[in-house]
Amino acid sequence: MPQGTVRLRANYRCVFTSGNTSVSAFVRVIDFSTFPLCLW
Repeated sequence: MPQGTVRLRANYRCVFTSGNTSVSAFVRVIDFSTFPLCLW
């Protein structure tokens, strides 16, 4: 998904990939710029 997209949702699913580890978490939309690897 394109970065900078604004969604009218309280939370969205994020997937963090680091080496061989993937961590899923729910974060606020306002924190999107902090988590560029988020997927909807």
